[in-house]
Amino acid sequence: MEGNAEAMFIVGRPVVTIFHNPDNLFSIVKLKITKTNSGYADREIVIKGNFPPLANEEDYRLTGVLVNHSTYGQQFDVHTFSKELPETETGIVHYLSSDLFPGIGRKTADTIVKTLGMDAIKQILENPSVFGPYS
Repeated sequence: MEGNAEAMFIVGRPVVTIFHNPDNLFSIVKLKITKTNSGYADREIVIKGNFPPLANEEDYRLTGVLVNHSTYGQQFDVHTFSKELPETETGIVHYLSSDLFPGIGRKTADTIVKTLGMDAIKQILENPSVFGPYS
């Protein structure tokens, strides 16, 4: 990339895993797009790259480039990926009550969000001691 050019990204949720090789993590996944700066106009795109299995109920931010496969058409070649943090109160409660936080149920997660607010996850990441009373 030249200078300060923003990396091409796609944010979306997996629809179906078309292929996954557990040995080298090469994966091909159809993704429902929720946000992008790629200029790609369709609502779904096939992504390919080396990454672990993606959870269908999670949103991911992928950086990479659009490529045109001679047989399968336009695809997004993934260079990096990360899980997107939820942006709604319901999403944050669901995230905190997931398997990522053993022992935290929906009721406790709801209390955490009501106490810490919409940036609860950011606060916990920056200062884990704020999570102390709930763990």
